[in-house]
Amino acid sequence: MIVSLDWKENALCLLRMDWLAFVLQLLLLTTGVLFVRHAGMDYGGISSYRWVHQLLWIGLGLLVYFSCVLLDYRELAKKAGWIYLGGIVMLLLVLLVGKTVNGCRSVLSIWGMTLQVSEPMKPIVILFASWLLSHPLLDYFRVPRELLWIGVVMLPVILILLQPDCGTALVYLPITFVILFLNRLSWKWMLGLLLLGALLSPLCYQALRPYQKLRVFVCIRQPADILLVKMESRLPDASQAIRNWLDGEIAALSEKRGTTQSRFSENGSVKPPPFQVRDDNAIDDWNARQALNSVGSGGATGVGYGKGIQHTLGFLPRYVAPTDFIFSVIAEETGFVGCALVLLCELGVILLGCRTAFRSQDAIGSGIALGGATLYATHLLVNVGMNVGWMPIIGIPLPFVSYGGSFMIGIMAMAGLMQSVHTHREPSPEGDSPRT
Repeated sequence: MIVSLDWKENALCLLRMDWLAFVLQLLLLTTGVLFVRHAGMDYGGISSYRWVHQLLWIGLGLLVYFSCVLLDYRELAKKAGWIYLGGIVMLLLVLLVGKTVNGCRSVLSIWGMTLQVSEPMKPIVILFASWLLSHPLLDYFRVPRELLWIGVVMLPVILILLQPDCGTALVYLPITFVILFLNRLSWKWMLGLLLLGALLSPLCYQALRPYQKLRVFVCIRQPADILLVKMESRLPDASQAIRNWLDGEIAALSEKRGTTQSRFSENGSVKPPPFQVRDDNAIDDWNARQALNSVGSGGATGVGYGKGIQHTLGFLPRYVAPTDFIFSVIAEETGFVGCALVLLCELGVILLGCRTAFRSQDAIGSGIALGGATLYATHLLVNVGMNVGWMPIIGIPLPFVSYGGSFMIGIMAMAGLMQSVHTHREPSPEGDSPRT
């Protein structure tokens, strides 16, 4: 049996939890609710109830969290293949009968509720891959386990790319490298994968939609301008040629993007608020510039909770302020001090996950904990990078803070599995590969 029915054993299991990680996660969840509430209260209507929805999702997430804590992760891993297969079937259903939101067929409607299957699929892939790479039976197959792992990851990645949701699909790549590295991937495999990625990058870029290509150019334009200013004194012709090329590409992609935007509105996506003031020459960097303005206007201590104006006046659109750009809202109202505290809490959760991985007595537990820590680190790096202009805007939420139901369920399930590794970290039973 996976879960013990003995309440004393379950209580002892809860006492063995990593309570510091749990406290940090609760602080982040509370921070998210507070700022999601303020980001929607000034708009009225359904936006003012988002924080209530967030509380409901946190409650459901905590139920999943503690259920995973009480599970023995080794017993659950034995059934991970069936769980993984169920996730793949749901991803296929999304492509067939899924609901289109913001241009991506990424949501599955179940009994009146919507689920973005790609979010809970992240912990499922980590669980199944950790079992796959550590199981001794796979030594009898002639196919290298590295190829099996890459196939396990690439199947959901391809299905997610077909939605298309490139941002979520990219999150799986760092997890792939970390778990393969943990399982002693040879440098030849690592070099080969990096070389293959470099060769496929131009093809992947050409497969992007115009608005996705435009986001890449918007991200690189600012650092490119800084470098071109320094080049002008020595290579004026070359710097001017590069600048003309960048401007031409952005202008061409902006024209193509116009037709894409109209299709999004026909599919029922939320339009920008009518009072939002936009510069017609802003092209597609509006959200990026307003997020950066929010971060910069906060100063050292911020303007005060509830006194932010970027999202209140609609400069930072209300349909992205509580999700992808919640960090900008926090930065404006609490300044550098508040951002630093949030980042320290996130970093603490990541480091504690790494500690759990090192303390684990088997490869399955190490893979789950380190894979979860990598998942959090990737989300943190990309989300903060989007808010300060270091990364293209690809729709990656901030762990435990951003608004969203499917993401909350997935991230809490991952946290619960990591806690399960922490609470069941006694020596592995016979048949499991020890960590070396």
